[in-house]
Amino acid sequence: MKRKAIASIIVLSLVAASNANLVCVYDFDQTLAPKINNSGAADLKFVQGTGAVNDAGTPTYSVQTVGSVSKYVAEFAMTQGFKVQSGMTANAGGTKVNRYTLIWDLKVTSMAPGYFSFYQTNPSNTDDGDMFYKANTGLGISGDYKNSNPPYALDNWHRIAMSVDLTGNRMTIYVDGNLANDKTDLYSGVDGRWSLEPNSSANPFFLIFMDEDGENAAGYISQFAIFDSYLTQSQIQALGTVGQPVPEPATLAVLGLGALGLLARRKSRNA
Repeated sequence: MKRKAIASIIVLSLVAASNANLVCVYDFDQTLAPKINNSGAADLKFVQGTGAVNDAGTPTYSVQTVGSVSKYVAEFAMTQGFKVQSGMTANAGGTKVNRYTLIWDLKVTSMAPGYFSFYQTNPSNTDDGDMFYKANTGLGISGDYKNSNPPYALDNWHRIAMSVDLTGNRMTIYVDGNLANDKTDLYSGVDGRWSLEPNSSANPFFLIFMDEDGENAAGYISQFAIFDSYLTQSQIQALGTVGQPVPEPATLAVLGLGALGLLARRKSRNA
């Protein structure tokens, strides 16, 4: 059997075996519509405010070099962010989304004194954000903030990835593929603070870059991706570096990320 046919069979088998799905990807190419949409995700809503959020209209788009890629990005000011309706369904035995991974390609240009919020699970934005950067310290939550090596710096583009599994009260954070913080002591449990509202909820949203009392940042976002499961470090690294597009779902089988890379290299050598 030819190598190409063998590779196709392996890929299809790995995809079938996987229980992790790429839910959606937004790439901010002068639009807030999802570039990849496997869940019925809605267009992002640009919002602003502390406490209750309001419509912020249309973000300003500009072309920047993100990593090694020249592309459009969206600008957000302090106390501005995005409302996300992912279309995800409840998982991990709860009534909400308890396993997920969020990935941001972003550059922060300024921040509120002390902290800025990456995301807010409360769609009403009436309590604290749920993962922060603490100035000169690192990323995390609940008094536990750590940096990766090299440290996360403002005014540079980075890929921040955060995987959550509330069946183990776990949140793991990566900066450019490097482990920054691995928290296994989240107190909420299944359907608690760090769970996301499913599409069946009356208010099926979460927010990015928002916080109830203004611990926000200003900057640019180039890409935002959502998965419906907890991705490991090797799986996140296989998605590439900041600026590179998150691949189509067929390349993202949890069991096959490394194998697919090996197959691609073999194909290149034998071309």
